[in-house]
Amino acid sequence: MKLGANDVSAVKIGATDVNKVYLGSNLVWEKASPLLLDDYPNSAAAYSLRKLRNAYTGSAIEVRRSSDNTEQDIGFVDNELDTSSLLSFVGAGNGFVTTWYDQSGEGNDAAQGSASKQPKIVSSGSVITENGKPSVEFNGTTDYIQNQLSVGPTVTSFAVSKIVDEFDYNFIYDSFGGTGNPYQIGRVRLGLWNDKKYFADNGDPFETKATTASNGLQNLFFAKHTNSDVSISVNQDTLQTVESTNFSQNSEHWNIGARNDGAEHFLEGTIQELILYPSDQSSDRSGIETNINNHYTIY
Repeated sequence: MKLGANDVSAVKIGATDVNKVYLGSNLVWEKASPLLLDDYPNSAAAYSLRKLRNAYTGSAIEVRRSSDNTEQDIGFVDNELDTSSLLSFVGAGNGFVTTWYDQSGEGNDAAQGSASKQPKIVSSGSVITENGKPSVEFNGTTDYIQNQLSVGPTVTSFAVSKIVDEFDYNFIYDSFGGTGNPYQIGRVRLGLWNDKKYFADNGDPFETKATTASNGLQNLFFAKHTNSDVSISVNQDTLQTVESTNFSQNSEHWNIGARNDGAEHFLEGTIQELILYPSDQSSDRSGIETNINNHYTIY
């Protein structure tokens, strides 16, 4: 429903919220149910193939099709990726993500301008999925996308991802952070370590690991990096924490799907959602993870 050119987001009678408006017996307006970032706001960056915030009016991703390298934004239908428009645009070929738009409102879009490094969303005319939901696939050799996010010293992340442990390292994300000796100062990262354990750290040796994730399957990761500790949980399991004093500098960029230098990529790994908060979200962890799992049915 609109008043002139303006969408109506709330209707009240006095101080009371109205959830539905009828003209006669016809429903003409219904209050939108809150989405994840409506209930848990103030993220620094939020990438997803579902809509995360009712006030967000942008697209989910920008896609390049292989047939002629034309690019097009793909939005949402009923708060899900508009796969019909995606397939209509891409056709029988492949579709690659050139930009994954930030839904937080902070403008921290993640992009990849090099065609050879763009992850895939459509393969031979079919949308790539994990557990029935669209996903962005990284090829394990070149693919990653990058934002210019500068955040710290506290960062909390929630990621829906599949990692295959064929390489020594597989990174969901890794921030630059600046050079230390022998460590990366301010670096925060989440991925798969060479002893086949999922980890989060602020740069060696401040790492914590969890073995509860299922290799080659969709998982929900929680990671928290601060100046005092690094924590990780997989699929809402017991939080595992180690002390740390290493994170003393804001990051300069984040690579999604690769190490901070563009190496150590996923091998047939996928990401469906990545949300980064510039604060400790431990108190909201259960609610955020429940929202995510209700959508993706991971565990």
